[in-house]
Amino acid sequence: MKLALALFVLVSRFASAEVSWRQNLELIPQYRALNQSGFIEGSERYELYGLIASHLEWSRESWFFEIKPEIRSVTSSGVHEAPPFNVTAQTSRRWLNSRRLLKRERDFDAYIDLNRANLRWTAGETEIFAGRRPISLGMLRFFPVWNKLTLPLTFQPGPEWIENPDGFGFATQAGTWAVRSFALRGDEPEDDDLALVEVRKFGQGYEVQLLGGFWWRSSAGGLAASFDVGGDSLRIESLWISRFRDRESQVQTGLGYESALSSKWTLVAEILHQSAGRGEFHNHPGVPNRFMVLAGKLYALPYLTYQLHPLWQIHGGILAGFADEMSYVGLTGFDYNLAENTTLTLKIKTPFGAPHGEFGDRRIEDPRGFHMGMATTAFLNLQSVF
Repeated sequence: MKLALALFVLVSRFASAEVSWRQNLELIPQYRALNQSGFIEGSERYELYGLIASHLEWSRESWFFEIKPEIRSVTSSGVHEAPPFNVTAQTSRRWLNSRRLLKRERDFDAYIDLNRANLRWTAGETEIFAGRRPISLGMLRFFPVWNKLTLPLTFQPGPEWIENPDGFGFATQAGTWAVRSFALRGDEPEDDDLALVEVRKFGQGYEVQLLGGFWWRSSAGGLAASFDVGGDSLRIESLWISRFRDRESQVQTGLGYESALSSKWTLVAEILHQSAGRGEFHNHPGVPNRFMVLAGKLYALPYLTYQLHPLWQIHGGILAGFADEMSYVGLTGFDYNLAENTTLTLKIKTPFGAPHGEFGDRRIEDPRGFHMGMATTAFLNLQSVF
């Protein structure tokens, strides 16, 4: 690694370019004892997640290149039955299969992968890119109506490690109008490729977005908008997906509200409706189709953040599902900034509600029963820039 860095710096200096290198280390000890929304029933285990990442950036005039190799490991009993959550609909197989297994044992798994490998060219307000990079869509904070590619689910237990997709595209802006178009490769070439165009209009106190294209062998169209009202923010996202084979067309709609209640309190509230969602979960533990990350028709999530001190923050909320018998999952978090690039985080997620609901324990036959669990996560994030 030192030799590669030295050669990289030498070549970059010879080319009169700018180069930077960041090293990142994350350690995440965790205890889990919950149903995990039906993914793993009754799991209870101690785990240690590790991430070592190097981020190299090279730029010269209008050209920019970045590469980010990562080593990820997890130590846990039953690690192969309960791997780290990859909550995106995109899977790990891409144009460039860069994942390599380093070591695998009964209770340990480690591999290396390229999180980013991206080349882009810019001129004024225009950008053309090719390679692996995050692609973000939409405006909502919690519910992925549009952003199904790189958005982690706040209410899922455990680290959500995102595997960025491969693709190419361009973006440009002229005045209050902006256009972005991109094509991405997924798991299977025939089923997972997508090509989308996004048009944005910016105005005084509002933003409107239109989305259209070909998404996983389905036609898709979307409308999103954000409005500033008295210092608060109102958001809406809607996505229509066409019928394909034996799958009916579906519509997903999300509404969001964000307000700074005071200098210390912030409220974010969102509602999600899915036309293809299930009305009950007794015999249907999974989601109906790949465009959905939650199984039901209607959800609500109020989320509060309290800035206790410039270094201390407390946040929490409740995700409620209204299909079948109501189910809930409580979300609580605590962040402490030890230093500029070091944060200590504690998360507690407690699902409870109907025994056969989405967040309940399906092994319980007594309808009066309910399931409770807790997962805690603490991690130390260290970063240096050279």
